[in-house]
Amino acid sequence: MENSGNGTIDFILLSRIDYFCWCVDAYFSFCYFKKAREGVKERSFIEELTDSLHGRIVLMGIGSENRGDDAAGSLIAQALKSKNNFCSIDCSDIPESYTGPAKEFQPDSILFIDAIDFGGQPGDVTFLKPEMLKEIRFNSHHPSLRHVMDYLRSETGSKVNLIGIQPGNIAPGSGVTPAIQSTIEIVKTAITELLDKMSDEGENS
Repeated sequence: MENSGNGTIDFILLSRIDYFCWCVDAYFSFCYFKKAREGVKERSFIEELTDSLHGRIVLMGIGSENRGDDAAGSLIAQALKSKNNFCSIDCSDIPESYTGPAKEFQPDSILFIDAIDFGGQPGDVTFLKPEMLKEIRFNSHHPSLRHVMDYLRSETGSKVNLIGIQPGNIAPGSGVTPAIQSTIEIVKTAITELLDKMSDEGENS
C-alpha cells in the first residue's frame, strides 16, 4: 500500500504497543502510587516498566494461592510463559528458594511481583527498588524479600525492581477480588506487550 503523503497511513499504522501504552497509562493515572521524592517527577507505569526490563529478563512472582489477593504475583508468573530471553518463575511464598534458577538464567534484569500493603486502594500499583522496602517500611508479609532482592542484585549484577500490588483481602481460603484480578490482567498484558516489542526490535536491529 502506498502512502498518499497526507499522514493518514502513518496514523493507521500506529503500533499496537503505542496504543496499549496509552490505555494502560490512562488507567494507572488513577491508581499508580510511588515514593514521593523532592524534585523528582512521578513517572508513568509504562515508563517504569520499560526502564525495569532489558536484556535477559527474570520475572519472579510471589504469592500464596490460598490467601486471596496474595496470589497476584504467582498468578502473573504462571500466565507469562518463559521464552528466549525471558524466564518466568512462580516462587509461591518462598522466593528465597528460587534464587538458584534465577542466577542460572544469567539475567540482566529481575522483576519481582508481589502483593504488598503500602496503604493504597485495592489494585493500586507501586514500583520499588530493594532499599525502598526498608526505607518506607511497607507492610509486607514477606520480610525476607529485600534480602532476596539484594542478594540477586549482588550475585548477578542485574537491575532488580519490584512491582507491588495493593491487596484487598488476603484472608485464608478467600479468592482473588475483582479489583486485583483487573490489575493482574493489566500488568500481565503490559509485560507481554513490552516483551513482544523488545523481541521485534531485536529481530529488526
